[in-house]
Amino acid sequence: MQDLSSITSESLCAQVVAYRAFKINKQIAEDCMAELLKRKANNDAFDFEAFINAELDKLPKPQTGSLDGIFSILSSNSKDFIKNIKNDKK
Repeated sequence: MQDLSSITSESLCAQVVAYRAFKINKQIAEDCMAELLKRKANNDAFDFEAFINAELDKLPKPQTGSLDGIFSILSSNSKDFIKNIKNDKK
């Protein structure tokens, strides 16, 4: 883990938000969260939990069921594709 003590709390939170929203840089997000927790234990007044939640709330939400619909379309299309390939070989 690198020394994160000189990085602003907001920047540390941005890494946590990026991981929670997009599942990128898990280890960096964990290191940033550890630094934020250390600061809280040392009586830092910054409310990082509220800040992270507020930033996540600003991001667009996926529509419920939209991924299910995409996966079912892909699944049915792939089954049709395989069926057509088998029929072409006959």
